[in-house]
Amino acid sequence: MSTAYATEEGLVDQATSTKSPGNLDTGAFVPAVAGGEAPTSKLVIADRSVVIADPDMQRLYRLLERLARSELPLLLRGETGTGKTTAAHAVHGWSARSAGPLVTLDCAAQSEALTERELFGCERGAFGSASSRKPGMIERAHGGTLVLDQVHQLSASAQARLLGALEHRRVLRLGGKHERTIDIRIIATTSGDLAAAVAAGRFRRDLYDRLSAASVTLPPLRARRREIALLAQQFLAVARGRDAGGTIALGPAALAQLAAHTWTGNVRELEHAMAYAAALVDGDRVEPWHLPETTAADHAAPNGEPTPIHEADSARPAGSFRPIAEELAALERRRMTEALRATGGVQRRAAELIGMPVRTFTFKLTQYGLRSTSPAGTAETAPARIARRRSRAAAGTEAPPMTEALRSDADN
Repeated sequence: MSTAYATEEGLVDQATSTKSPGNLDTGAFVPAVAGGEAPTSKLVIADRSVVIADPDMQRLYRLLERLARSELPLLLRGETGTGKTTAAHAVHGWSARSAGPLVTLDCAAQSEALTERELFGCERGAFGSASSRKPGMIERAHGGTLVLDQVHQLSASAQARLLGALEHRRVLRLGGKHERTIDIRIIATTSGDLAAAVAAGRFRRDLYDRLSAASVTLPPLRARRREIALLAQQFLAVARGRDAGGTIALGPAALAQLAAHTWTGNVRELEHAMAYAAALVDGDRVEPWHLPETTAADHAAPNGEPTPIHEADSARPAGSFRPIAEELAALERRRMTEALRATGGVQRRAAELIGMPVRTFTFKLTQYGLRSTSPAGTAETAPARIARRRSRAAAGTEAPPMTEALRSDADN
């Protein structure tokens, strides 16, 4: 089996002894764990890094590395947040054009008129607000790569002008009379069904054929679950570093919750979830209650698809439902009660038993009105416990009760 390792110059495959072209800083395929599992790689391209643990993703990036050596236009498909822009940066960095500019236009972020103005540029006086000449992104990408993000959003007019520019390798600014020679490579991305848009007449067939000379589809995060933990830990470290905090790790329960989530927002959703967790955690470990509530709202089947809803799942009467937050709070209170009962009311031991930081456990004890366990082993509220001990003290069978603060210190 072919293995690879990192050098300062790029990725070296030990089977072929060929180095990656371009300005790839690191490309390390090193085993993450023992036992024959697929290796993990971390590619650092300029200011971006890519963690790759899924075998299909490793093959995909090796394909992109090979395609980068050509001048073929490239179409990157995939759901929103799957990493299409990062893949485009990787292709540019591996290509012979890596020393040239990398220019990106979000075709969905602005109006039709503004998109054409940004793409093709304009001459002074081309329209009311054109007070000076402005080169378009096609011109600015000369000698490098132009990335058209969400290309399916281009208007019919922009599609026609772009096709002409690519066919003749020349561009005409809006309001201009003289064409300018261009030398660019096009990488287009789409989260839509471009073939369906062609069939429906919303996208030009000739432009589609030109842009998709090479086509690669990036799989959703739910289809590469082995990467979830690695990406989550990376995003967590970045968010913690940005907040000038210490090192934190993901607890087993939090990892299980992340693995069960369907991640419809893919890598971007995971990144936002880790930033949220980093802001909430007050210890050195992330637990389920530090994660966004949306990550606990669904579960995935073993094959990575959302769990199907069966008739039995909907048999519960509609009037018996209550907000999920209330149900989760009730479950948490019950588990804390059981832990207190099992440890004789010692808070620190109870917190360790359910994997909750002591500070969080103490706060939630107050929130739920739980402090210790009664002699019978059932949970009791703080007022009830104090009243019981006062009664026993009056009868001469027990010393006067301690204050809550002293009790908490004694337990800990």
